[in-house]
Amino acid sequence: MYDKKVAIVIKDDLLPWQKLNVVSFLAGSIAIEFPETHGEKFITADQEEFLAFIKHPTLIYKADNTEKLQRAFRRSRDRELSIGVYT
Repeated sequence: MYDKKVAIVIKDDLLPWQKLNVVSFLAGSIAIEFPETHGEKFITADQEEFLAFIKHPTLIYKADNTEKLQRAFRRSRDRELSIGVYT
């Protein structure tokens, strides 16, 4: 269905607001690094403009522990995917 996807992996032991913060920072870094990931501004019938969206599905995964987070990192490296980190 989609030829490209965005995947974000976060540690499950974060507080809910921290999880949202991490996801928003990482999604923002993807949009900055890869301008082709977002479309044009959204314009309503009344010509009101809104920000563009990331046009690829964004999948959010949780890592129950550091080992799982490191595994996701290694697999991404092995596949030569672009990796963003938030610490």
